Amino acid sequence: MLRYWIHQLWEMPLFCAKCGAITAHAILAREAFSKRFGISKDVPFVCRCNACGTFFVAFAGEMYLGGNESKDEYAKLLSQNRLLPGDWVYIDGRPRPSQISGLFVTKQEETVMLKSVGVQEKFSRPLLSRYNEQAPQGFKLLPAQIGSVLLGDPVYHVLRKATGFVVGRILDKSSEKVVVRLEGGKVLFITLPEKKQALPDDVLLKRLTAEMSRKFPGLSSEFRLNVVRNIAYVYGSVADLPTKENALAFVKSFSDFRGVVDMLSVKYAGTPISDADICRDAFRILEKEKSPLFYYDLHAENGELTLNAYYFAGSDLDGVTKELQNIAGIRRLKLELEKVEESPAALWRKANALEKLLKTQFIKFCLRVIPLSEGLLVEGHVKNHLQKKTLEFFANRITNKIKIVTRLRVSD
Repeated sequence: MLRYWIHQLWEMPLFCAKCGAITAHAILAREAFSKRFGISKDVPFVCRCNACGTFFVAFAGEMYLGGNESKDEYAKLLSQNRLLPGDWVYIDGRPRPSQISGLFVTKQEETVMLKSVGVQEKFSRPLLSRYNEQAPQGFKLLPAQIGSVLLGDPVYHVLRKATGFVVGRILDKSSEKVVVRLEGGKVLFITLPEKKQALPDDVLLKRLTAEMSRKFPGLSSEFRLNVVRNIAYVYGSVADLPTKENALAFVKSFSDFRGVVDMLSVKYAGTPISDADICRDAFRILEKEKSPLFYYDLHAENGELTLNAYYFAGSDLDGVTKELQNIAGIRRLKLELEKVEESPAALWRKANALEKLLKTQFIKFCLRVIPLSEGLLVEGHVKNHLQKKTLEFFANRITNKIKIVTRLRVSD
């Protein structure tokens, strides 16, 4: 299994059950990701101990990535954090955090207005010269939030009045426990609440096998299933990408699993389809008048299609995704999509007017015009470079007060 997880993303200290200690672990993925641009919660990582080489699987949604998490789940401390209006703040001895409703700063101190259960309070603190940069958005509070902590989460133990970090989850006999290292090096093993304890793996596997046989009666022999630490592993090969996606979506619909590791492959049974043909079919889909994707780049290699594109907020992507998955010969579809805000109505009117004019002037061309914040995007395809130059010249001449960005490909 490790041979597929070849990209090391970062290292972090985690508890190794074999070493019985907290050691440096390499966080590995099957693809290169960046925490800066966000990682889908269902991406599986391999966490490998640098000391002994043993590993376990965790999902991106189970790890603290330093900014992608909900701010409302973290409380700041008066003694350690920068404060902003709207932040939650925990004060020792209180049953719950309070929210900052106002903040006033003088040369010597900060005055913090707090709102808790409808009651307004005022606290002052000296201006801090140093802040806890390891937990800039605050801490999860233990033991109250033990059921929702992530690997790497900064935590504050309210009974021990100590900060620390979550460094692991282990299975001790039949109980799941969270491993926490507090400041000073003390390590705690905290048992998860009963409602957070998972069902036994053999029970989950039996249930999953039965449901897969019922849902896919003619394909059940194509799948091999396994469940380890409440993670479902799906192995085997299928004839096309839609079948694979349907099978994975069905397994992911089971709420008892921490996540799903996709080890399914697609083996196309028909005449081999070239990467160029896959790209050609993808362009036909993307260049449709109602396609929600624009400013796109795509690349196919060994039947794996990677698409980088933009879309407007509120767009429905299900239709175009299904069309791309149904391209003959495609084995895998990787979408790298970025959402942008909808353009103003006035800019849409200009885009529609230009598109209508271009389609009147260049009847046989496949064109569409998209309004962007910096101007108008003209994309589509033409038959040769002369047509491309002619269209670019015409578009810029009739819209000399608006920036025109042209992305026209020359099709064969």
